[in-house]
Amino acid sequence: MRRRTFLASAIPVSVAGVLLAKEGKTDRLSGMIKLVDKDKKMLHVAPRNAPNGQREIMWDDSTKWTVDGKPGDAGAAKENESVVAIGKFEGVVLHATEISLKNK
Repeated sequence: MRRRTFLASAIPVSVAGVLLAKEGKTDRLSGMIKLVDKDKKMLHVAPRNAPNGQREIMWDDSTKWTVDGKPGDAGAAKENESVVAIGKFEGVVLHATEISLKNK
């Protein structure tokens, strides 16, 4: 009887832990900026792992920007620069909470 009670309580707790871990997961995209669209607040990026492919990074006013490790803004984004973005993917679009630019 104790074994059943243990299993009955352990299984739901472990499933809840897995679901919470997935919910808190952030996504990452790194690559080279191919196009900057400041009107739509979007970067078109060629990912490092698929240079011929293209993904999009969207940002909003709450997105934190850094340029070479220092605070920055969207005005610093230029074509052919390296970018790393952290956020959540919705399809092929990453909604960024943080964007880091690396000038050459």
